[in-house]
Amino acid sequence: MEQALKMNLKELPGQEKIKIVEIEGAIDSTTVIEFDKKMNEIMSAIHQPGIAMIMDFSKLNYINSTGLTKLMGCYTGMIRRSGVLKIANSAKNIQEILNVVGAAKLIKIYATMDEALKP
Repeated sequence: MEQALKMNLKELPGQEKIKIVEIEGAIDSTTVIEFDKKMNEIMSAIHQPGIAMIMDFSKLNYINSTGLTKLMGCYTGMIRRSGVLKIANSAKNIQEILNVVGAAKLIKIYATMDEALKP
């Protein structure tokens, strides 16, 4: 069963250094090209250092190794831009995957969006 991927860029008023990417569905072999394309568009618009990109995983229900590879590419891209990548609201199964593959050692992961929004 193919799952759709929905992504939305959200910016908070008065918080120009924070970009929130809401992700819904799955990041897998059927959606990874779309994920990569949208993330490249978002990241190519970041021209100033110190940006915090927060990926809201509250509606992400699945990520496979292909998606993890692209997620780590986002992490690298933010580091190159002198920024930071954070993940908020990940489900327990997603959190476990991030821990097992070691991504949680590099990407800052928060239980809530409020925690991720703190400097």
